[in-house]
Amino acid sequence: MRSFTYQSGEELRKSDRITYHGNPREVEFVLVDPTGEAATGWYLEKFPGGGIMIYAEGFGNVFLEESDTDEDPEFLSRV
Repeated sequence: MRSFTYQSGEELRKSDRITYHGNPREVEFVLVDPTGEAATGWYLEKFPGGGIMIYAEGFGNVFLEESDTDEDPEFLSRV
């Protein structure tokens, strides 16, 4: 199973608090394999390599493919 990791090697997880481009974000979901859910299945059809959905207050949701991560998310905390 594939995964998305921080520079430390630790796996990104749903609800992690991160910084991305210097701003606080929250990981909504990490998608690497089919989940059987229609809402996330669409993303795997469009982006077979998977990705992460992040949320930023005042900005909204952003889906990042592995190739889109020009800056590594920085881990802040885990719920």
